[in-house]
Amino acid sequence: MATVHRGLFKIKVMDQTRETQEHFLFNPQMDAGNITAQSALNSDYVTALADIILGNIIEQQTVADQMTEEPPTPATDPVAQVELAWLIGYRDTVTDEYDEFRIATPNMDASLRFSFSDIADLSQTAWVAFKAAFEAAALSKDGNPVELIGAILVGN
Repeated sequence: MATVHRGLFKIKVMDQTRETQEHFLFNPQMDAGNITAQSALNSDYVTALADIILGNIIEQQTVADQMTEEPPTPATDPVAQVELAWLIGYRDTVTDEYDEFRIATPNMDASLRFSFSDIADLSQTAWVAFKAAFEAAALSKDGNPVELIGAILVGN
């Protein structure tokens, strides 16, 4: 098993009924030496793509360095299922806007939750560390700092 480093360019297209579809291209791993040239190539791709589709290109995302485990190794715990998730709730500390996302394969250990509950106990060491890391790394959709509000176990 090896870790593979590469760049990624993701494009999202929307149709007339607001349905979306994404596709991506692998790029070379990007750094100061090649990011300008690769960005120009990606821009040329978008221009050419626009000529062969009817939908609107609504999002482009460039990832300079995607680290991928090759070949992928499945989780060893049989409870690690993507059908279960932590629903993470957070708020924009400037606008107070609420948002959420799911993290699949939750550790459902009772010590991470309040007794007889699916609600995360954010005072537990693992959650304190997650909260600190999340708030340091994440921004809201508006680019503002965020605050973790809570987490709950959910099914997909």
